[in-house]
Amino acid sequence: MPLDIDIEVLEGETLMAAARRIALRWPSVCNGQGNCTACYVKVEEGMDNAGTAHPQERERLNFAGRRDLSYRLACQLKVSGPMRVSKNGVKLPGP
Repeated sequence: MPLDIDIEVLEGETLMAAARRIALRWPSVCNGQGNCTACYVKVEEGMDNAGTAHPQERERLNFAGRRDLSYRLACQLKVSGPMRVSKNGVKLPGP
């Protein structure tokens, strides 16, 4: 959301890697290293299908003011089933 598109996340792949694989432009400054928090998403549904957040991920999110456990870094988020997330700033591939 808000683009209302489906992204298939492969086993062992992060949400951001899956989005980039299909050419979505996903906000990031650190290029998926888990440092900048620009890629954060809010899990709206399917939190049970989110892998466990590492302590470093929680620390970065807390530092950025995203203390609610429904916030995750897309560059660290591994998905095991259906999930709906919100992320502003994601862009469809350009021409």
